[in-house]
Amino acid sequence: MSARGLPADTTPARAAPGDVEVFQVDERDSSWEDDHPRFRVYLHGGAGDVPGAWTDTYDVIGADLLQVVDWAQHQAGDRLTYAVALVGADGGGRRGLVWLVGMDANEGTDPGSRLEGIQQRMLLRRRHPVRLGTADAMPADVPQPYAQD
Repeated sequence: MSARGLPADTTPARAAPGDVEVFQVDERDSSWEDDHPRFRVYLHGGAGDVPGAWTDTYDVIGADLLQVVDWAQHQAGDRLTYAVALVGADGGGRRGLVWLVGMDANEGTDPGSRLEGIQQRMLLRRRHPVRLGTADAMPADVPQPYAQD
């Protein structure tokens, strides 16, 4: 039992696409940590409601997720979309991505699908960026190839 009297690990079977689930777990169930993650930022250009006609990609190290989101949305402004992934490696050392914000905008989507919903939120962030405090800003001396302000 957890400190709150709930079962320590109530991991459900994989949630159905589009379903959001929150459940308590035992924090001791992980066997490793990475305190210097590599993030990958995808900047997508497209016209109107098409998020991905072209892509420009950057890796960012030495920052946390909120700083990376701050940097990405400053690059994207109100013209581009962005996505952020955590770069990792599988057991064979091959790189892979865990999408944290958005997705590959060049990925095809079916109307009404979970992926279409993700792309729609990416497009909405052009007008309604994620609000972050000054403590989460990317340092000013970091390159800003697309920043408009």
